[in-house]
Amino acid sequence: MALTDKRTQLYLSNEQYRKLLKLAKEKHTTFAQLARDAFDDYIRRNRAGWENDPITEHIGFWEGKERDLSENHDSYI
Repeated sequence: MALTDKRTQLYLSNEQYRKLLKLAKEKHTTFAQLARDAFDDYIRRNRAGWENDPITEHIGFWEGKERDLSENHDSYI
């Protein structure tokens, strides 16, 4: 573990804890690594929408002269 890693605490149900321990054992990994992998997967799935949206590359492109940009953005693109 790197010095910059953050220690955290969370509460799981007994069933969640039991199932995750079993899965970690089956995958020959630690409970903590399984949790980190799950968090990484969750973050990746929830950011994918923005990363694949073609408008993302244009964020901050306009200076804001048009006062109706938020309503009529399609006509400016």
